[in-house]
Amino acid sequence: QNGQEADFFALLTLKEERRTDEGLNLSDKLNQLTRRERDCAVLAAQGLHNRDIAQKHGKSEITVRNQLSSIYKKLGLNTRHKLIAAFARLHA
Repeated sequence: QNGQEADFFALLTLKEERRTDEGLNLSDKLNQLTRRERDCAVLAAQGLHNRDIAQKHGKSEITVRNQLSSIYKKLGLNTRHKLIAAFARLHA
């Protein structure tokens, strides 16, 4: 998990010009997530399925689904594909 946290915190330090379609800094939006939501977002962005995320964190798939819904809302996204693409842009 240390690697995931390091990846996340690296994302937060990216330059201001990296912006979402809405024009707001994605790093600022990531700051709105709880630690558990950040962990879930990182795993989802890595391509893990809800079932795998749930097993990794000892949660139900329904909890993971609800967390992802909250993540999408906070980040201004509406699909896992857009979440993956947003994380990919941050690493580009």
